[in-house]
Order: sequence, then structure tokens, then C-alpha cells
Amino acid sequence: MSELLQLLAPQFAAHFSGIAFYATLILLGLMIGFLTGFFGVGGGFLTVPLLNIVLGVPYEIAVGSDLSFIIGTSSSGFLRQATLGKVEYKTVGCIAGGSIAGAVVGDILQDFLIFSVAGGQRSVFNSIMHSLFVALLLFTVFIILKQPGSKAGRAHTPLQRLQFGPKVDLNHDGLEQVNLFGMILIGFLVGILTGVMGIGGGVLMVPILLLLVGLPADKASGTSLGIVFLAASAGVMKKAISTTPKISLPITMSLLVASVIGVQIGIHMVQNFDTSRFRRYFALIVIGAVGLILFDLLIL
Repeated sequence: MSELLQLLAPQFAAHFSGIAFYATLILLGLMIGFLTGFFGVGGGFLTVPLLNIVLGVPYEIAVGSDLSFIIGTSSSGFLRQATLGKVEYKTVGCIAGGSIAGAVVGDILQDFLIFSVAGGQRSVFNSIMHSLFVALLLFTVFIILKQPGSKAGRAHTPLQRLQFGPKVDLNHDGLEQVNLFGMILIGFLVGILTGVMGIGGGVLMVPILLLLVGLPADKASGTSLGIVFLAASAGVMKKAISTTPKISLPITMSLLVASVIGVQIGIHMVQNFDTSRFRRYFALIVIGAVGLILFDLLIL
């Protein structure tokens, strides 16, 4: 019984304990849910570094718990989009095949960073992860401000122009001769980020589907959710069989319940705001998170 408890709720030296810990965790879940409902972009890529910095959750447990949380949020969104016919299933299969493999490799790479690169030293591993998240978040700001949706659906996308390897036709959306290896490789690279950093990859996958694959905007979101769900599921299964606990169900469930409430608050409040500056507002929030990570990195 104690071994099962340690597996499902591993102990660690958090910054808070008891009610204070869960109160802060619920506030974090409300914030992530609010960002999702308000901006329409999942805030999962902020969850892992904030769990580590604000609550003191070890990165490997924060990553596994966040992926479990992402399974819940992406599955519900995917089912909703599927019923509306907003999913390109062939694209999901091609890219998710690479993402599943990438998520498994990403978890192996995370262990390599912990034990080989950092030598088991928590401060060194935190510095590595902080640096990776700073790079990822800055790239996210670039994507947000770039407004990639305006270029979607052009005649020949980069994956259509690649000459090597087999091609697939996405007949449902009129896309022909899309490079199969390119889609698998994209999925694999994003999957590695999923396994190492615990990000669903939706904020990266949507512009990838628009710009590189060429899906129409109304299909990109639902297709991305299907890929994210499968990659996160693979990551969680790999972490569940790890020799060290990497998932905390109390953290996962607290985030999930709080985020559901936060999403509804965000959806309600967005109706009273000028949507023309959404990208700029969201970019400012991400830049603020970068500042918090850099501050914590300097005092490590």
C-alpha cells in the first residue's frame, strides 16, 4: 500500500505544505484554465515551470503530472472538435506516429539530463530546464506575434515542396503530395519536447499545421488536439513505468478541477474585451513568465 501511495503521490520538499500547497495549486490551475478560456490557447506550457518555481515541485514530477493533466483537457476538446467535423484524421495519424515515439525518447532524454548531464544534482538540472523553457517561451512569443494563420492554405506548403520520400494526399482538405517523412519528423521533434518538458505542443502544433502542412484554420485546432492527446498519453505511460515516481495524481486532479472552472471564467470575461489585441496580451503574459524563470535561474 505504501509503495502504491508513493507511486501515485510521491513525496518531495515543496515550498509549501498542507492547505497552503493545495490552495496555491488550485490558484495555478484557475490561472491556466483562465488563459485557455480567455485566449483560446492552452496555457499548459506555463504549468511546468510555475509548478517548479512557485511550489517547488521537482521538474520530473511536474512534467509527468502536467502531461496527465493535458490528457484530460485535450481529450475533451478533441471529442468536441471531432463531433463538429473539425479533425483531419490522416494528419493526426501521420504526425502522432512521430509524436508518440518522440515522447518516449523525450522521457529517456530527461533521465539522461538528470543523471548523466546534471550528475543527479537538482540545482544543475533545474538550470538546464529553466534554460529550455526560456528558449521555448521566447519562441512561443515569436509565433504568437507572427500571426501565422494569415498564410494558411497557400497553394504549395513546405511539406508539399519536399521532393524526397513518400507522399500522402489529404483528400478531405484538397491537399495533395504532402511529404510523409516531414510530418513524422515534425511529430517526433515536438514529441521529444513533450517527454522532456511536459508541453502538449498545441501552441507549436497549430501554426505548424497551418504553415507547413497547409490545413485550413478550422481544422488545425481539432487536429492538433488529437496529436497532443496521443503524444501526452504515450509520455504518461512511459513515465508511469519509470523506476522513479514521475506523476502525482493529487497535483493532476487539482489542476484539472481548477482549470475547468478557470476556463469558464475566461470564456465569460472574454466577451467584454477587445479581441484585436489578444496576441499582444498573451505575449506579455509569456514574457512575464520568462522574467520569473530568469530571476529564479539567477538565484539558483
